[in-house]
Amino acid sequence: MGTLTAIALIASGCEPASPDQIAQANATIVKRSNQPKQEVSVASVSGSWTGACVLDPNKNKIYRRDVLEISSHYMTSATNFFSDSKCKMKLFTQSLSGFYELNRETMKLTYSNVSILPQAAIIALMFNQKDGFCKATDWVVNQLRIVNDVTSCGFPELTKTKIERYGPNELFLGDQKFLMN
Repeated sequence: MGTLTAIALIASGCEPASPDQIAQANATIVKRSNQPKQEVSVASVSGSWTGACVLDPNKNKIYRRDVLEISSHYMTSATNFFSDSKCKMKLFTQSLSGFYELNRETMKLTYSNVSILPQAAIIALMFNQKDGFCKATDWVVNQLRIVNDVTSCGFPELTKTKIERYGPNELFLGDQKFLMN
C-alpha cells in the first residue's frame, strides 16, 4: 500500500484531497437507482459495464474509472487510474480476472490473475522502488505484466460482494454503480 500512496503523492504534487472533495466525487457512485430492481442472474449481469470517472478515496488525487466484462461465470474487473478529473491522462491499468458464482444478490469471486500496465514513467519508477510492486522491480512503461499470484500484489484470492441489477442498464457491485455499454 505504501507504493500506491507514494504514487498518489507524486502524481498529485503532494496536495491531499479534502474529505469534502472525496465525498463529492464519490457521491455519484453510491446513489441507488430509481429504476425497478431486476433479478440477479448470470444472464442479467453478463455484458460490458462502465463506472463513472471518480476520485479514488484510497489514493490522493488519483481518479479512476472501472470497467467490468462479465460472461458466463467469468469476470474481468479493470481499473484505469488517471491523474485528471476527466479521466484522460492515464497513469496505469490493473485488471483482476477470475471465476464468479452468484447466490441471490451475492457474488463470490475467485481471482486467477491480475494484469498490470504502467502507462506513465513515474508509475513504472514507483513500482520498481524497494521490494517492487507484485514482487517485481523491472516494470517498464506500456509493458503488460500478468501475475498469477494475486496475493503478491496485495489482492485477495477470494472476495464476496453484493450485486444488484436495476432497469435496463444499471448494475451495482457493492456501492459502485455501472452502466451497460
